[in-house]
Amino acid sequence: MKSSKFVIHYYLLVLSFLLLAMPFYHRATGREMQAALKINLDSVAGFAGLVGFATFVAITNLKRRIEALEKLGSEKN
Repeated sequence: MKSSKFVIHYYLLVLSFLLLAMPFYHRATGREMQAALKINLDSVAGFAGLVGFATFVAITNLKRRIEALEKLGSEKN
């Protein structure tokens, strides 16, 4: 399996870090994001960043398992 198929998960990692950094940036500068529908958008961005990072880890683990299964399959043949 080529690593080029999994390049998108590195973009997911970068997006996750940006979303996680957003609430800290707004606290440091003293600017809170406007609330929409009574939900603090900084909290939503932080949660989305954590979910994105967890997805990145899951994809990476899945890639490693698939590569190990392919290697095991090629050794048996």
